[in-house]
Amino acid sequence: MKNHFFTLLAIIALMAACSSNPYSKSRPYVVEGSIASWDSGWIYLQFREQGQFITIDSLHSTDGNFLFKSEITYPKLAYIRLEGVNRPISFFLDAGNIHIAASSDQIADARITGSPPHDIYKKYMDENKVYTDRAQELYKEYEEAKKAGDNDKIKELTKEHESIGKQEVEHLLGFVNANTKSVVAAQLTLRNIYRLELADMETVAKNLDPTLAGSEYVVQLKEKIELLHGVQIGKTAPEFTMNDSIGNPVSLSSLRGSYLLIDFWAAWCGPCRVENPNVVAAYQKYHEKGFDILGVSLDNDRDRWIKAIHDDQLTWHHISDLKGWSNEAAKLYAVNSIPASVLLDPQGVIIGRNLREQALHEKLEELFSASMAGK
Repeated sequence: MKNHFFTLLAIIALMAACSSNPYSKSRPYVVEGSIASWDSGWIYLQFREQGQFITIDSLHSTDGNFLFKSEITYPKLAYIRLEGVNRPISFFLDAGNIHIAASSDQIADARITGSPPHDIYKKYMDENKVYTDRAQELYKEYEEAKKAGDNDKIKELTKEHESIGKQEVEHLLGFVNANTKSVVAAQLTLRNIYRLELADMETVAKNLDPTLAGSEYVVQLKEKIELLHGVQIGKTAPEFTMNDSIGNPVSLSSLRGSYLLIDFWAAWCGPCRVENPNVVAAYQKYHEKGFDILGVSLDNDRDRWIKAIHDDQLTWHHISDLKGWSNEAAKLYAVNSIPASVLLDPQGVIIGRNLREQALHEKLEELFSASMAGK
């Protein structure tokens, strides 16, 4: 009798846990909408996974109207993509009835209702716009100052850009920590992982509502945090081996002896190509003093990768497994966006991460000035 009693208590506890968790089972959704200024064509409902759009449903519409229905467990960022229109409509897919109204020539102004996670996501994007808009303005001013050779202006703009970046991170952390009951908090943290401190990520992960534990965003965030523990400043860089552009294997440890920048990039990555001249300048200035670079490409297309190396005059070591976002070294180092970089000392110990623009030059100047002073 006693055993039956405790079994009954366990069943009741399990039922209570399930009933209090809205994500304990899949739930139906309906996504319907209308696209103005649309003649006819295919409309796709998609997810984005490992840098690729994955179609989960589609239909051919002759009047711009569409309706998709199925089931979902945890809310997930999804996309409505129109045939012949490059920019998709992004929204958080969740259970219930979601309505989307847009014009094919003004996709950015799509109106989305019926998705509470999307409301939270939109609130963040609207609030964050003040920082992204100013960053774009600063970039234009920076390019003008660069063409004019105005170094004082460049320094001023760089300083303001760093300040805007810090403000944006502070806003992000404040927002996600105020919305820990939503998967949006995990998704935004994961998306911005490259600019956050490990301690901040751990705080977010710890405070997330337990009912969200099965969300892919929460799972991936915790996996990234675990990986990042192994690639923090002061840790010995994890070993990997990958083929160079002519098929010869190159190991990370074979390049020890110099200060080494592991540079994660790709030919298709616009920000990477913009940063490349800065990396070239650093290489040319410090290579003879003991600075080297290992370019790790997240390309799929070998010819495009090789062309970019030549076009951007990247005269250092290059490797790739041509797996795109599934690049084994990128996964090992928890790379979530590119450009990304890790700076190692001659013994292979990590001494810097994601040093871009002037920050890279300042770090190298510090290292080699100290090296010269010690001689």
